[in-house]
Formats: sequence, structure tokens, C-alpha cells
Amino acid sequence: QEHSFVNLRMSTSKVLVGGDVQGQFSKVFERVRVANTKGPFHMLLCVGKFFGPDDASSTPPSALVPYIDKHAEVPLPTYFIAEDDDDIAILDALGVKNGGEIAPNLHYLGPGGVKTISSLKIAWVSGKLNDPKFAAHEIANSAIQELLSSSTRDVDILITNQWPAGVLTHVRTSVPPPSDFSPALHTLAQAAHALRPRYHFTAGKGEFYSRPPYLNGNMIAGTRLVTRFFSLAPAFNLGKQRDLYAMGMMPTASLKNPEVEPADATPSPYDRSAPSSSSSSSKAHGRFDMTPHPDNRTRDRHGEDDPRKRRRGVPIDPRDCWFCLSGSTTEKHLVVSIGDETYLALAKGSLVEGNALIIPIAHTGSFISASEAARAELLRYEGGEVFEPRYVLYLLN
Repeated sequence: QEHSFVNLRMSTSKVLVGGDVQGQFSKVFERVRVANTKGPFHMLLCVGKFFGPDDASSTPPSALVPYIDKHAEVPLPTYFIAEDDDDIAILDALGVKNGGEIAPNLHYLGPGGVKTISSLKIAWVSGKLNDPKFAAHEIANSAIQELLSSSTRDVDILITNQWPAGVLTHVRTSVPPPSDFSPALHTLAQAAHALRPRYHFTAGKGEFYSRPPYLNGNMIAGTRLVTRFFSLAPAFNLGKQRDLYAMGMMPTASLKNPEVEPADATPSPYDRSAPSSSSSSSKAHGRFDMTPHPDNRTRDRHGEDDPRKRRRGVPIDPRDCWFCLSGSTTEKHLVVSIGDETYLALAKGSLVEGNALIIPIAHTGSFISASEAARAELLRYEGGEVFEPRYVLYLLN
């Protein structure tokens, strides 16, 4: 069992994904260096605005000179995309407008394409679709058309600067779309639908947003795979919203036993043949009706509304989650051990002496919907010396 776990770890790529850097290179790279000591990670991907407002005043940007001259170090291989015309002008002046290395470990991916990095198939689109008179629009449009004309499918990660049109379809939320919406973003939706990424990271709203996973049309071993969509906040934003995402994942090509379909998975927002959220709710969630009551209340045994109870299936914000380490209500003095993907904590209300909880670090509804790396680490905890030879292991959702 330990041998199989080691093989799983060797085939798992650990990735950091960051939001708009905005020229804060030294602060971002120092933060990544500290995070990498706890990884280590194979790469950092950056979405959104990479350069700052003053970086166009000199070539190369003064904040990058220490890294170009090797007086400072980029802590791990870093790959970024361009957002607007200012970014494109800076990259042109640096001689890498079509992609290339700017400094050791610092790479501009280019206008768009697909590349395998650390065993993961990464797809990207630079630029923004907003106004044809801007170079950033033409770069994004050309990149999308190239991706659509290729036969590329089932990428591991897709990074873009904008939200695809219709990405919130089938989601019961009051989150408004980004202010830079353009009808041209329907072509980005077509690309996201065709590429079937397992993760799609973007920026553009100035805040963090996590969409419920959606079925992307790919199947492995009889299991339907899902796409997880995240919009990251800018680095060091004043609201302290999530601007750096850490994950471990196996390449889609290596998956033999994929994760169980998450309970909150929705149909694809880009599939016109998919039923609406109102008609597909019971199908998407099995035999349970997850439709929330208008005021998030459930009913008591007499059929009356019970305001004391919260209806199961209502999404919980990570900031209010009892188990998220970043949450305000987490009782961190109960934490015993922290791993790469999970942590061990004592139960506040123990059923028996020695009652412990193994909890995924990522905000997820259950262990069966957690990443394969997190489930593998569970087995490592289970097979270690933490527990007595005789114990009962059960799952909580």
C-alpha cells in the first residue's frame, strides 16, 4: 500500500496559480518561495495583469532587472499570460512577443496554445476580447480560433483573462458577470467547451469566485469528469480575498480511477442540449432534491418551516466553514498534524476517546469529491501510526 502511494505521489504534479501580479514581483516571488518550502511545487501559473502601471516606462521593467541580471531568483518555474496592450508592448520590447524566457524560471507563454509542463497539459489564451481596435483583442481572438481548429481535448488546466460567456448557467447565484463582458466571449465559451479542462483559472472581477464543478463531457472508467472554475483575486488585494491557489493533480492521461462525481456538479454551462437547472436538479444530484428553500430554511416533522435548521446542500462560504484553516471559526488549537493535502484534528465533540478528523485542506463537500492527491494522503494517515490497530473510519459530508 505504501509502495502504491509513493507511485501516486511521483505522478502527481503540484501547482500554484496566482491572480493579477500587477508588477509586485518581489512580494509575489517571496510569498511563493515560502509556499514552495511546504510543497515543493512544480510550477506557478499567473493569470490576469502581470505587469504594473509603471513597468512600461523602462525596458526592461526596473522591477524585473534583478531577476534578469540574476541578482534575485524566481523561486520556481513561473509561466504567465499577457492581458492588455501595455503588457504586449512590454513583451515586444523584451523580444518575447510570441513567448519565451525573460529571466531564469520566468516564462511568457505566448499569445495562446497548448503545452505540456511537468506532465500536465496546459492551455492558455492571452489578451482580452473587448474591442477589435486593441491588439489584445486580436491576440485573444486568434488564439481562440487556433485552439478551436485544433484537435486538442481534455487538457488539465486552462488559463484565461476573462470569464467565458454563460459560465454561470445552471448556478443559483447572485454573482454578476464581469464588467468587461463582450459578445465575443461566446467564442471563449466554445473553446472551454471543446478543450474540456479539469481546471479553468481566470481573473477579471477583482475578487475570488469559485463555481460549482460542472460535467465536461469526458468519461474515464465509466466516471464522468468535471471542470472546476476559479476566478482569482489580485495579489495582495485589500479585501484579503484568495489570490493564490495550491493544488496537486494527476494528468488526465494517467487517470485510471477518477474521483466520484461531486454531489454539487451541474451540467455543462456551454452545452445547449443540457436541461435547465430547474429541470435537471434532481438528475444532477441523484435522488436528493437540492433546490434551496427561498430563505434557506428546512421544514420540521409537521411540515412547518424550521428557522433553526439550515437546509442541506446550501453552499457554505470557505470563510464561514468550520473546517477550512483560513476560516474565521476554525478552532486551530485542535489541529494535530498538517499534510500536503489534508490535516488531522481532534474532534471538538468526541464520540469516543481519541476521536480524530482527517480533513481536506481545500474547501470541498466530502472526501469522495476531493482530489485524488487528498484521498491518497488519507490512506497514508490511515496506514500510519496515528491510529490504534483497531479503529472505525467513517465519512462525514
